Amino acid sequence: MFDSITPVIVKPKFIDWKTPKFLDIDTGDNDIKTYEILKGAENFLHSELDVKASTMKDVYKKAPEIWKQLKDYRLKVAAENPNEKEAFTFDKSTVVYLSNSANELVDIVDLQTDERYNEFKQNLEKYILNVTTITKTRKFYSEGKNIVKLICYDKDIELPAVDYAPVIIIEYNINKSTYMVYTGILVYKTFTLIPTIGTYYETDKLSTLINNFNFDDALEYANEQADSLYNNYQHFVQNPVEISARELISLLKKVGYKLELKTDDDLASISAIEDEASNEKIQQFFNTFKFKTSETAYDILNLTELKKMFRYNELTLLDVLSVLSKEYLNYEGAKITVDVLSSIVFDLSSKHNDKKEVEAIKEEVVEEE
Repeated sequence: MFDSITPVIVKPKFIDWKTPKFLDIDTGDNDIKTYEILKGAENFLHSELDVKASTMKDVYKKAPEIWKQLKDYRLKVAAENPNEKEAFTFDKSTVVYLSNSANELVDIVDLQTDERYNEFKQNLEKYILNVTTITKTRKFYSEGKNIVKLICYDKDIELPAVDYAPVIIIEYNINKSTYMVYTGILVYKTFTLIPTIGTYYETDKLSTLINNFNFDDALEYANEQADSLYNNYQHFVQNPVEISARELISLLKKVGYKLELKTDDDLASISAIEDEASNEKIQQFFNTFKFKTSETAYDILNLTELKKMFRYNELTLLDVLSVLSKEYLNYEGAKITVDVLSSIVFDLSSKHNDKKEVEAIKEEVVEEE
């Protein structure tokens, strides 16, 4: 279940770098396997070569033999670095090759000393325990298109019995080598995620996440922020902020949803939205304008951007946050990232603050009169 985000250390006896995208690794006794080099590993290798990956790929396309000569020369230079700690060879004892179950090299890191290497192995064991067991946290887990999502909450929390749970949300994109950690709350009754505005932790190396990210500290921080986030959520419920057609269309396109019409110009069901009630809510927004403004969904979708800004139909930003939260863990919801959810929370907060400022100005004017 967690194979994509729980790497193993590959210990090579010999490595043959035949093409820019693949390494043949012999781990002993002629046990040779081909590993695909993903972004994190690619970044490390070309940093050691001191040549851009894109440059090496261009050279390989035009002249593979020249690529091999250039690669071998740069590896020789790296091996002869007078600073022994910074010198690099494929079989250097402090170099860690991290692979997933699909034989993809997710990351490579040179820890430079045996002490750091042993410390990393211990941190890797802790990381795997935190990710795969319920010793400290329970999880929601999803593998989508190029992204893995993990939501963790305290093992002692019984979700149906509480209003909300503090959560850690981790997003892994091994193809882009980005690892983002947010904290927030999950309002389980409506399965609405309220993340903090901004990341708690982020890095472009899986090895750095394993070495430096502390689950206990993150969970403690999530607990500290939880009451405030839930108070904000309750305020959003009690003081709804409607979303315009322009904002809704932009959001739905951003997360990859196709807006298609039926023969009567009503909006069709969005195939990527699995929750039926959520689908009906979005359809209702577009399909009931005809009772208010005599406009079909076709008309709304084809309005100018300016006119779309002034079309509201009783759908709130919080409704949309709830819809996207429910779809967040679905395979087709890969483009719904915590960053998208966080941006909605930011918009909600900003519009509530704007409203407060307007009301304060009105009160000042009344007092002056």
